[in-house]
Amino acid sequence: MQDDKVDIIASIFRMAKSIERLCNRKFQTIGCTGSQSRILCFLLIATQHKDIYQKDIEKVFDIRPSSATGLLRELEQQGFIYRETMSDDCRMKKIVLTEKAKLIQKKAIVISDDLQHKLRGDLTTHELDNFLNICNDITERAAKL
Repeated sequence: MQDDKVDIIASIFRMAKSIERLCNRKFQTIGCTGSQSRILCFLLIATQHKDIYQKDIEKVFDIRPSSATGLLRELEQQGFIYRETMSDDCRMKKIVLTEKAKLIQKKAIVISDDLQHKLRGDLTTHELDNFLNICNDITERAAKL
């Protein structure tokens, strides 16, 4: 079914916007937006194993430094994180979770897992693999343009 008239960009934006609104709605119950929740869920898991810095957030989420700064600043203002200056390099600031973040950890992960499960629906493993491969292909093509 090859159709050059299909607006793939509009379809991707609609899907992304719909998921963003869903995440915002679900995560407002713990006091953060969908974007903040993705960063927070990552931090809740990753900081258990190693120190995390802003550059790690930029790399994992493929976002610009200014976007990462804004998201981290909001999480800091809301009392979920603080940034600790490293003694050996004043430019490096380790992201540290506060007790407030640790208190919502289980709820945030449950919400995230529930959303993942519901969005997956009854897709088979094969269908999900195909979808993810297509997403990766489109992402790579877009990066090369």
